Amino acid sequence: PTISNSTISGNSSAGIRVSNSGAPTIASTTISNNSNYGISAGWYSGDIAISDSIISSNSSYGLYIVGSRGDVTISGTTISGNSGEGIYYYHAYSGSSFTVSGSTISGNSNMGIRIYKPQTALGFSITNNTISSNSGNGIHYENSSIAYVSSPLPTITNNTIEGITGSAAAADITYDGAAQILDGITIFTSNAAPANNDTVDIQSTATSSVYNIATQNGDDTVNITSNSTTLQSGNLDALLGQVRVDNGAGDDALNISDYTAGVADTYTVEETGNDQE
Repeated sequence: PTISNSTISGNSSAGIRVSNSGAPTIASTTISNNSNYGISAGWYSGDIAISDSIISSNSSYGLYIVGSRGDVTISGTTISGNSGEGIYYYHAYSGSSFTVSGSTISGNSNMGIRIYKPQTALGFSITNNTISSNSGNGIHYENSSIAYVSSPLPTITNNTIEGITGSAAAADITYDGAAQILDGITIFTSNAAPANNDTVDIQSTATSSVYNIATQNGDDTVNITSNSTTLQSGNLDALLGQVRVDNGAGDDALNISDYTAGVADTYTVEETGNDQE
């Protein structure tokens, strides 16, 4: 079925519920202010395509997908202000895939995107999105107990993570370095007034990746080490890509610690432009 150019709002349960191999195409549709999920896709749902839509201000997850056996594709869609994860993708089975591209996931009351314990090797793709101001992790991927395989590999590419509100107790981007590819990540610290003093901890980077940290207002701190809590307990062994820091207003600090490294290393810190290290 196709749902397009529609408004689905104010319902006492989910805005749209998909089950029993249902495979909807949802385009140019607003799904908002429903008393449960914006979209709920239960066990054994089929292919789901969502494009150019708005999923906002629902009383639970914006998009909840559990036990998928098909292709889930989300493009050009805004998922914001929901009282739970923006997207919760859980327990996917063999034959499934998950793609989010060109979308905005912001201001949700928990994680922006949560991919939780797929039951198969899942080659998901999260590309060219803005993920901002969610109350939990921006992107969270937790694998199940299945054995690692070299293909398919998940890809997280060219996303912007902006205005993160997570606490120091939880990382805003979490991943398993043995199984994921992250390339071209950009993080902007808070630009709120009055100025906030933000801390960004980079504990690991993927091979050949480039992480861009752009500090804004406030006296911000960027720590590059495996243990940012105690700099003299950290090292750079898991830093396999580049980190570029573009410092903004305020007195920013850059801390790099390889204190516990077992071998001598060579470090290069260079100025590549105005206010950039």
